[in-house]
Amino acid sequence: MIHQLSRHSFDVMAHPWPESSAALHSGVLDENRWMGKTLIIPDEVLSNLFSQAYNWIENAEELLEHRNAAHQWQQVGLFSTNLNIKLAQRGYGGGLQSLNKDIARLLDACMLIILITSGIRLSELASLRSGCASTTVGDDGERYHWINGYSDKTHEGETSWLVPAIAHTAINLAERITKPLTEVVKAEIYRLCEHNKHCPELSVLKQHQDILLLGHPHKYDRIKTLSGAGIRSRLNKFAEIHGIDWRFTPHQFRRTFAVYAAHSAYGDLRYLREHFKHWSLDMTALYAVNEHQDAEIYDEILASVRNIKIDVLDHWLNQDTPISGGMAEPIKNFRNHQEVLTTYSGRREMAEKLSGQISIRSTGVAWCTADFSGCNGGQSV
Repeated sequence: MIHQLSRHSFDVMAHPWPESSAALHSGVLDENRWMGKTLIIPDEVLSNLFSQAYNWIENAEELLEHRNAAHQWQQVGLFSTNLNIKLAQRGYGGGLQSLNKDIARLLDACMLIILITSGIRLSELASLRSGCASTTVGDDGERYHWINGYSDKTHEGETSWLVPAIAHTAINLAERITKPLTEVVKAEIYRLCEHNKHCPELSVLKQHQDILLLGHPHKYDRIKTLSGAGIRSRLNKFAEIHGIDWRFTPHQFRRTFAVYAAHSAYGDLRYLREHFKHWSLDMTALYAVNEHQDAEIYDEILASVRNIKIDVLDHWLNQDTPISGGMAEPIKNFRNHQEVLTTYSGRREMAEKLSGQISIRSTGVAWCTADFSGCNGGQSV
């Protein structure tokens, strides 16, 4: 809490455990569990999840129009029963309670779209504020879509992430959904602190001022920023409601994002052509696009690339693995030379040594040793 409050002062306190957590230090979380490998969200789960979230976003305008109409009727003192009748007359038959639940699900859908397309952590998602979406135009005339936020886990503090346009759509919707709560927070700041120069609650209230994701942790609590645990609970509820059998943990979206980027048909970091709209593989040039770019996510993608390459090579070196293509015969000849294997403790170590020397890239459906020529996605195996 001291760290959070210090962010609104002139002397910001460093995060007390950037590579750990309070739960781990207190003994609430078992260290072995903490060190366990984060699971990748399976393709079928992620595909279903994204589709369900996208469906909500496609129907957002109608829901928000119903919400706005209901708010106007409440302002003139219309009671729930009559309000439900009027909602039914304009095409929404579920009533006010059901509408509020649907608006909450719409916000959950926005959070899912942002997480899936950006690779940011839950804590970073919770740090986002209204107006966090921005766009720049590169020297080549290409438009770059950014999310600007705050990262406790890196030493950068204020940082940004490059995202596809749909992430901006989700952010803009989230702003509209939580705008009524934002207005309540601003009104409370004015009521308590406008005529009090030493307002003791100002620092606490400012934590939640203009935050993108607001809610009531408990029914009668003050409006607050959604916590990482609260977001995770909501996302799991969203999956459950839509019949998706999966339990989300904090780092899964980030790690899944890294693995998908590594599996891109552009191979290694050639995925940047599509995801970051940039042809160059020069990391300095990539960071130069935005000096506040989250560098740590590149490390996770590079680690995923290396692990995937090792697994692919280990599979290729297996005598029973059928392979085809221009490099098939040399690889078969190589793995038949048993004396070569004697210089390694096993096939896995051999694959690890070779992974840094052999160019392997994905076609989207298979793996290829070619660079560009003869290695088109879905055409060459």
